[in-house]
Amino acid sequence: MSLGEFIRSTREKKDMSQRQLSLYSGVSNTEISKIESGERKKPSPDTLKKISGPLGVAYAKLMEEAGYLDDIVKEESSQYRTREQNKYKMTKEERIEYLKNALIKNNIIKEDDVVDEDTIEYLMDIFKATLKRYRDK
Repeated sequence: MSLGEFIRSTREKKDMSQRQLSLYSGVSNTEISKIESGERKKPSPDTLKKISGPLGVAYAKLMEEAGYLDDIVKEESSQYRTREQNKYKMTKEERIEYLKNALIKNNIIKEDDVVDEDTIEYLMDIFKATLKRYRDK
C-alpha cells in the first residue's frame, strides 16, 4: 500500500473528508489530494506531522510509510561504515588516542592516567594475541 492509499484509507475509516482533514491539520486540500492520489509521493516531514494528529496515526508511522526512516537508517549506516573504514586509515597518534578513549570509556584506565606509546603498543599486542586465541578456538 502506498503512502497516499494509507492516508486515504485511514481518513475514510474516521469518516473524514479531505476538506475536514485540511481544516483540522492546516494542510491545504490540494496538497492532501495530491498525496492521496500519489501525485505527491513524499510529502515533507512537516506536512506528515500536521496530518498525523487528526488522522490518529503516529508521526513515526507516517514517516516510515513515506520512506523517511529508511533514508535515515541508510544514511546512518553509511556514516558508520565510513567511520569504520577510516579507523584503519588512522595515523599512529590517532590510533593511540582512539585506544586511550576506548580504555577510558570502558573504565579500564582513568582520564588523567598517562598512557605512553610503549604502553599502547603493548596493549595492542595483548589485544591481537587475545583475538587470535579466540578466533582459533
